[in-house]
Amino acid sequence: MKYVPSLAIISVLMGLPVAAVAQDIAPMALNSYSALPDGINTAIVIGQRGTTLGVVSKVETNSAGAPLQVDVLMPGGRQLAVKASAASYDSMAHRVIAETGALQTAQPAHDPATKRR
Repeated sequence: MKYVPSLAIISVLMGLPVAAVAQDIAPMALNSYSALPDGINTAIVIGQRGTTLGVVSKVETNSAGAPLQVDVLMPGGRQLAVKASAASYDSMAHRVIAETGALQTAQPAHDPATKRR
């Protein structure tokens, strides 16, 4: 019988925090970030079923730098947007996962302190 230690046990033995390891593995809700995650500006955007929808063209943030909305450049040049509350970011796979039906025609987010990045 082959013994495979869990990732949590290995991370504890290596001195790594368990939460940091878990965060690097699973996609994280985009609206839970307090600042833009590294690399999101060049990420691929996929739907919940894995279909590629487009690429990130802009990310709007609030005055503190937290993501509010991701603008998506679709094939053919169409520009759509997904609110941060309807998306996750997978830093390991370098992709944004948008909820089905969450894409809308791109318009500035409704926050007076919105910044485009």
